[in-house]
Parts: sequence; C-alpha cells; structure tokens
Amino acid sequence: MIKWIKATMFLTAVLFPAMLFAGTAWADNVPSDRMLSVNLAILNLLPVPILDGGHLVFLAIEAVRGRALSLETRARASQVGLIFILALMVWALTSDFLRISGN
Repeated sequence: MIKWIKATMFLTAVLFPAMLFAGTAWADNVPSDRMLSVNLAILNLLPVPILDGGHLVFLAIEAVRGRALSLETRARASQVGLIFILALMVWALTSDFLRISGN
C-alpha cells in the first residue's frame, strides 16, 4: 500500500507540478522539493533536442555518422523541441489550475 501511494505521488508530481504546493505550508513541502528535483532530472534526460538528453542524441548521431549535423538541422530540431516543451508546460499547468479551482 505504501509503495502504491509513493508511486501515485511521484506520477502526480511529474504530470501536475503545481499540485505539489497547493494549500500547504512550506515545511510540508520539503519531501516534495526532493521529488520535484528528481523529476526535473529525469525530464532533462528526455531525448528532446533542447534538453540535455537531446544533446546526447545529437552526439550519438555524430558518432554514428562520423560528422556533425548541419547547423540548420540542429537549429530546427531545437526549435521543435522548444515548442514541445512549452506546449507540455502549458498543458500541465492548465490541468493543475483547473483541478485546483474545481473545474
């Protein structure tokens, strides 16, 4: 039962970051701060071009090809990655605020 609660809290923190701090005291959020830090580290390693995981993918592609991708290709991939990350943030925060407000 405890493992299930911890897993549920972890998934809630990943999907709904604003829910971590809704209506609680600062001292109650210390474990949540740690969980948020771990979540950010995991998200940073996703293979999205603008994140560190995306840069690792670029390095792997360069290693396989034997030469670097063109600057234009890297720039376009980074733009797509930025749009993806911004859309994900808007979706997650909108879901949080709708859930907090009761809609």
